[in-house]
Amino acid sequence: MIKEGGDQCWGADDHLYGPVSLGLAASALNEVAQYCEDLFALTAFIREPYGFVERITKYNAGRVTGLASKLADASNERLRGLFMFPDRATISVGLAQAKTPPQQKRPFRTRKPY
Repeated sequence: MIKEGGDQCWGADDHLYGPVSLGLAASALNEVAQYCEDLFALTAFIREPYGFVERITKYNAGRVTGLASKLADASNERLRGLFMFPDRATISVGLAQAKTPPQQKRPFRTRKPY
């Protein structure tokens, strides 16, 4: 739909499904890459209690992105260690020893007559 006196290229579907959608996709891909970089930095420095804040804010991006190739070839055990996730046996024992939480009653709601 083109408004009177408006530029035709902005109202055309070609513009919406061309440059606009490509720009949104590029922006989304950039955000995902930044999140991955942040996750890699967190994984690289989380075990350093002294100096963690300094290192996480001043890290070399090349060192952090190099972690991606190590993750691609890592075993499941190594990945669990990097992300500090326990193995299946530890989770099973923990769940077996956990107490069942008490059932919570839903709060009674009264409806006002119309």
